[in-house]
Amino acid sequence: MSEDNQLTCFDFSNEIKKTHAKFKGIDLFAGIGGIRLGFEQVFKKDIDFVFSSEIDKFAKITYFENFKEVPYGDITQINPIDIPSFDILLAGFPCQPFSNAGLKKGFSDTRGSLFFDIARIIEHHKPKVVFLENVKGFKGHDKGNTFRVVKETLENLGYKVFFEVLNAKDFGVPQNRERIYIIAFLDKKINFRFPEKMDVSIKVGDILDNQVDEKYTSTLSARYYKDGSEVLIQQEHKNPRKLSPREAGRLQGFPDEFNIVVSDVQAYKQFGNSVAVPAIKELAKHIQKEIDK
Repeated sequence: MSEDNQLTCFDFSNEIKKTHAKFKGIDLFAGIGGIRLGFEQVFKKDIDFVFSSEIDKFAKITYFENFKEVPYGDITQINPIDIPSFDILLAGFPCQPFSNAGLKKGFSDTRGSLFFDIARIIEHHKPKVVFLENVKGFKGHDKGNTFRVVKETLENLGYKVFFEVLNAKDFGVPQNRERIYIIAFLDKKINFRFPEKMDVSIKVGDILDNQVDEKYTSTLSARYYKDGSEVLIQQEHKNPRKLSPREAGRLQGFPDEFNIVVSDVQAYKQFGNSVAVPAIKELAKHIQKEIDK
């Protein structure tokens, strides 16, 4: 372990000592913790997170300010044996082509990609639930090879795999943001059902503040990060304005008590790269029902 990671990783022994919840979780490629937040909103005191990993230094600052934990830095440098035992793995992992895709099958195909690091942790710990999130186009990435290898790898590791593309707008978030969710259970008797669209309608206007700093009034098109993030708000007798960082957080379903402690540029990036928390929350409810049976 490098000196940098010694300074920023979890005190594993301390985490093990503190953890008495019904379920233990880990949060990989954690970003600012949007997936974790959705699960904590559902499981509450029934889940404790014993490990997290995120390489972006600014995201780690935000994560610490909200969860009082500094994620471990580089997941490729962590030995699975050093991670405390856990039941639920969360990962919004990057979409990468596999170096051997289409040449071999299963676990060996993942080498050379960051999914390999997830797979080796799963292989060692065999958690009850694996929860993966990615962009909608992941299923067709590399002519379908990437998704096929991920699915086959999980199945070869003993899991029953379910997947679905869901749109954030169907779960109380005022934006069109589609993501694929891959959920795998070690218990093969489980027949998981994805949540139905919620009967809720929310518009961008519902998340706006009445007054914001003048610095958000734009002379040019305001561009943030990723899907649906080019949003301009009309103002009477003024140029349009861009969303404030707090409003950008609401656009993803983050509560107002979520601490924003970085620059506006980093905040836009962090919320743009994160997940729609209400969609995660609904998925977590359905997962909880299954593993509580």
